[in-house]
Amino acid sequence: MPATTATTHASKPAVIAGGTLVEFAARAVGVAMLALTAAIHLRLYSHYQYRSIPNIGTMFLLNVIGGFSLAVVVLGSPRRFLGFAAFAGAGYELLTLAGFVYAIYHPLFNFQDSTRAPLWKDAVTVEAIGIVVLSGITLVAMNRWRSARVLGR
Repeated sequence: MPATTATTHASKPAVIAGGTLVEFAARAVGVAMLALTAAIHLRLYSHYQYRSIPNIGTMFLLNVIGGFSLAVVVLGSPRRFLGFAAFAGAGYELLTLAGFVYAIYHPLFNFQDSTRAPLWKDAVTVEAIGIVVLSGITLVAMNRWRSARVLGR
């Protein structure tokens, strides 16, 4: 029995600017998580006086700059370089989360963080989501590259 027009179109994913709708949504969520991580650190730096903590203040400011920069890179990278940008973003999120967890148990530059710190739940949630989404984008890109090599494209 021949396929109807509705079934052939229904099986094809929606395409937006060279990628599927799912890829677009994942990129948007990844960019949002990078920007939110940077915004949380900016809020801690400016409103909660983290800027006055020696070394930690500078690290928070660098985290803000890095987070917003990576958000722009992930947003603007062409599809063929998206895996590299997402990998860098996932690494940023992972290292930011690891730094917080480490500072809870061990003083970092004579500063011990805690789970009583402002915005800690928000930061951990955003960073965890960022790690998962950006790692997923990276894995999809790696699979696409591997498939292209196998097929000789």
